[in-house]
Amino acid sequence: MKNLGWKSPYEKLIGTAPTYQDLRVVGCLCFATNLGVSNKFEPRAKECVFLGYTFGFKGYKLYDLEN
Repeated sequence: MKNLGWKSPYEKLIGTAPTYQDLRVVGCLCFATNLGVSNKFEPRAKECVFLGYTFGFKGYKLYDLEN
């Protein structure tokens, strides 16, 4: 087995360090954008709880606190 040299497997395969800016804390309060707003006085976001990441495409799983 080869030595990684204090690098992550991702960095060894891709050649650059991974970015961690898209990681979120599971169970935290977050706000999902409401794209169907027709009146400017309606809320533009819904309160949700972050449940995790989706597999296969870029997105998040959220639990809507109102419904």
